[in-house]
Amino acid sequence: MEYANCGYGGDLNGGGEQFGEGPKAEPKAAEECVDSAQSLGIERVLVKDLRLSQTFCSVTSEGNVAWLRLVRITGDRDRPDLRFEMTFWRQGG
Repeated sequence: MEYANCGYGGDLNGGGEQFGEGPKAEPKAAEECVDSAQSLGIERVLVKDLRLSQTFCSVTSEGNVAWLRLVRITGDRDRPDLRFEMTFWRQGG
């Protein structure tokens, strides 16, 4: 994940091969997340548009897969702190 411009006007993107909306429930397998990243792909999300419990899937250039759920936004509008719950699948694992 990449968090660019570090302010409320910044953006969040996968920083890898594929990034998209994720399933609401934690996937049982990486393939479910890969399917979501492909079918619900987005280039980036503006931080000001994020909402709690929003989920994402990201596939890295190495083939690793991550499912993320936004669980907390703290700090001020200029420099918010984002906390995610994450499940990670390593390529070949």
